[in-house]
Amino acid sequence: MKYRLILPMSLALLAFAALTVFGQEGPPAGPPPQDSPRSGTGGGRGQGMRPPSFEELDKDKDGKISRSEWVGSSQSFDAIDENHDGFIDRDEWNKNRSKMAATRMGEGMLKYLDANHDGKVTLEEFGGLTKLFDTLDADHDGALSQEELGRFNQAMNQNQGQRQGPPGGGERGNRPPMNFDDLDKNKDGKISKSEWQGPPQFFDRLDENHDGFIDKAEWDKFRSGRGAGGGGGRMSESLMKYLDTNHDGKVSREEFTRVTQLFDALDKNHDGALTAEELGGFYQVAGQAPAQATGGVDVDSFFAKYDKNKDGKITPDELDNERLFKALDLNHDGVITREEADQALRDLAARAKQKKDSGK
Repeated sequence: MKYRLILPMSLALLAFAALTVFGQEGPPAGPPPQDSPRSGTGGGRGQGMRPPSFEELDKDKDGKISRSEWVGSSQSFDAIDENHDGFIDRDEWNKNRSKMAATRMGEGMLKYLDANHDGKVTLEEFGGLTKLFDTLDADHDGALSQEELGRFNQAMNQNQGQRQGPPGGGERGNRPPMNFDDLDKNKDGKISKSEWQGPPQFFDRLDENHDGFIDKAEWDKFRSGRGAGGGGGRMSESLMKYLDTNHDGKVSREEFTRVTQLFDALDKNHDGALTAEELGGFYQVAGQAPAQATGGVDVDSFFAKYDKNKDGKITPDELDNERLFKALDLNHDGVITREEADQALRDLAARAKQKKDSGK
């Protein structure tokens, strides 16, 4: 009888998933990307050069970039212009940014994790990510906040003697980690142009209100990936959502070890090793993992839809589906908690997969 309920229940969950997951904005594909064209002729990455944005290239503000507006090479224009209509629209631009970001992410992770330098990462080497916990735990409280998780990429580079983040002068691989207090020499709570040690372009980029100073809010916004065109806030949100199993808003050392469970999902060809291309999907896989584990149903979206009074639990009058309610209310106390919903959906998804794999 129990197994007879699995199929209709799974169909109901899939129907809900179509509303809650596919209607949501997809997970980030990689770390905050830099735009592809460079100032000038569009050659390699210039030292201290800020790449132009879509808006800066779209001179006539018609929502697309023409060949005459493009500052890169013809080959790069053609590569981004996927429909070959002679213009780069916003979707093509964003798709290219995500692709480049994933490439850089994969290359960075390969460099950090590939201990034997054979050009691929084994499961054992992938476990090296757990060593990032202490680097990320800036306040040494034994737990990671979303802001601390937002420095995931920076921590990898810092741990291998490199630096990725707000520029502090010098060559990228040799300059020491720089923080707000280091730059704020006169301790007035803001960074002036005379105190700034990076390229002027980056100062102007961080100084969002253009008052001639970088205040703590602007700095923190950049560091978290929410400012200066970054996407790190969304990525740290994906990591938090995947790693924070008890939903307390922070990630413990034990929870952080879950990062190694992404290996199989990243290993697309199932050869037991990860290439730079496969590693480039790290954030995307982390973002998709919670919903995949629960049969395609995003638990947060589920609660946002049905927890009408926002008290952290769902009652029968909020979820008008008796069969689904009984399936999710594991302890039969008349309410569904977030933990119950997560566990019940995982169990149902596992049973449905087992039934499918068995061919019955």
